[in-house]
Amino acid sequence: MCECCLKHGNVSPACEVHHKRRILSGKTEEDRYELLTDEDNLISLCYRCHDAIHNKMHKYNMDYCDELTDKEYEETYKYIKRVWMYNKTIHCMYPFCMH
Repeated sequence: MCECCLKHGNVSPACEVHHKRRILSGKTEEDRYELLTDEDNLISLCYRCHDAIHNKMHKYNMDYCDELTDKEYEETYKYIKRVWMYNKTIHCMYPFCMH
């Protein structure tokens, strides 16, 4: 399940894994390997939340992000609802994800 959606009271399958701290933020190769493999640095997300978190990290030049604020999530969810209402279903880009 998407951990971000669950925090906001929704249920959505997690299709992706997000590294909370950017791997490239490690100063040495050992630091980057640790960030890559550390389970505490991972969070399960649906692709919509994953995209939203990466957009937030890029917009604010962040090295760490593990959640969306209520306002950020609501903006993402509003878009999802518009798409759903238009298409009657949301198609995940990954065939193994069932929506």
